[in-house]
Amino acid sequence: MDKPSINKDMAVFGIILFLFFASFAALFGVSIYELTKKEPEQRLLFIGEEETKLQITNEWTQLYNFYTKNVDPSPGSLSGDYIVVLSSSTGVEFRVVDENGNVMGSNLDRGSGYVESTIGWNSGGRTITNAILEYKSTQNAIVSRIEISVN
Repeated sequence: MDKPSINKDMAVFGIILFLFFASFAALFGVSIYELTKKEPEQRLLFIGEEETKLQITNEWTQLYNFYTKNVDPSPGSLSGDYIVVLSSSTGVEFRVVDENGNVMGSNLDRGSGYVESTIGWNSGGRTITNAILEYKSTQNAIVSRIEISVN
């Protein structure tokens, strides 16, 4: 083999070796990022059991009480979304209130079965410790899933 061919082979080998280690370092960096990033969503799963059936009511009834210290131990101003999936969302109204009964958001969406209803809420600068999801219903829909995303 002549000298220019050896130099060319070494350069190609060096580039391949560099790309291998660079991809390994990038994969390691992405793994560390994924492990340490803050996950803002709290996922709550209901399987549609009998106790998750909504009652027919004209009064606002508590469906879920989210304690904000689950996200941040020091109480403060927060906002987010409740995402609710029902067997049938027709005739169901939602609202989100704080621990003092102040309404932070509501949703009058009408949809069909197993469609997500998103109820956005915002404490408006007030310090809150609870984000309580309430409902009124004209039928006995079954709650399939509730998710909460806190910003």
